Formats: sequence, structure tokens, C-alpha cells
Amino acid sequence: MHFLTTILVLVLGSLPSLAEGTPLSSITPTETAPASPTTMYRGIIEVLTTNPNEHFGYIGGLEYVSLIGGPQVIALQSNESLAGTFTFQAPSGATAVSQVDLESTTPLGGYPVLGLIEGSRTNNNNLEPGSSNYVNLGGTLRSAPGATAQTGPNSYAIRFYAYQSSVWSINISTGDMVSLWVNKNNNAGLGMDLFAWKYTSTFMMGTGDFEAFKTRYPNGGRRSTSVKLRFLPRP
Repeated sequence: MHFLTTILVLVLGSLPSLAEGTPLSSITPTETAPASPTTMYRGIIEVLTTNPNEHFGYIGGLEYVSLIGGPQVIALQSNESLAGTFTFQAPSGATAVSQVDLESTTPLGGYPVLGLIEGSRTNNNNLEPGSSNYVNLGGTLRSAPGATAQTGPNSYAIRFYAYQSSVWSINISTGDMVSLWVNKNNNAGLGMDLFAWKYTSTFMMGTGDFEAFKTRYPNGGRRSTSVKLRFLPRP
């Protein structure tokens, strides 16, 4: 009996403090690290020609491509008062962000963010050098950063075209913007060539190779101007 008592004392002595009557309220819970602070930026998007570097207009709201109805895509506006207002989030203190959503303060055809939507004559979801494939700027649902194109409803309303939304890289210091489309091989590649296409209005489009686009669509190429974007902060 003395031997068993000795063993019992040794075992109880090795148990954690709860065996000695420590109340649960005295245990310190594991703390979760606080989320990093973020800053919301609000502004409009200026459109500039690439050569020479001159003001060309502002990203506006959706308009129909044809006078008899059809897909709704982003049109340019010459007056700043008609420019669309967009917001994005960035870590506080950051000088640049990549693969972010641009949320419209006025839903674009019922869709929350400014995204890229495959063109009706695009034969796959890849934008790359040597290809005439193109996309339109329009209203989309959100897609995950780095994700390939997903098919679903968007403002290009003829049918469910593929789209991506987290495509915008922004230099917060200068406002310069680049759009990156993720191809099927998960290769984001270089910033695409953006251009403004003059039709019933001037619409915003993009391609992996502007020269290839103009060769494939000579009439559209004659109506198009190579452009770039700049985010301008506004209250």
C-alpha cells in the first residue's frame, strides 16, 4: 500500500495546475494578432494617350455599344463631372498595390466593380503577344486575386462572358495604373495594351497585343487610340 501511495503522489504532482484546483478564469486565452490597418482611396480615373502623353478623357459609366441596344461597356467622358467614382483598399502606408478591385460608388449595370470582360470574338481566355484577343471594360462581380477568368453574369449582357475583376495594379504615389489579365496557364504576363475605340461613343478595351488587334480588325484599329490610366484622388 505504501508503494501504491507513492506512485499516486508522483502522478498527481506531475499533472498541470488544473489538477490543483486552478480556476478556468485564470487561464490566459491565446490572443489573435490584430488585422493590419488599411486605407480606402477614392477617386476618378483619367485616360491619357500613350504617345504623346496627353489628357484624353475620363472613365465614365456604362453605355450601350449600339443605338439599338446590346452589350453595356465602359465609355469615356470628356467632362470630369461625368466621370465614374471608384474606391480601393490598400495597406496603410503602402506606396503601391497589385491585383485589387476597383469598386464603383454607383453599381455598373447592377455589378459592383470595374472588371475586364472577354470580347465576343475572343477565341480563348488568353491575352498575349501575337494574339488579337481582346477584352472590354465593364461591370462585373468580384473574382479572387490571381484567379483565371470565370464565366458568369456581367454588364456585357448578350451572354455569360468570362471576366476578371482583381486586375488593377496602382502606384499610389503617382496614380499610374496597370491591368493584368491572368491567362489559363496562370501567367499574368505584362500589363495589357489598353485602347479607346470610337464607335457610337468612345469605349474602353484592352488586348495583349495592340498591333495584332489592328491587323486582325483594320477598321477597328483605325478607330482606336492607345491609352493608359491614372487614378486621381477625389473627396
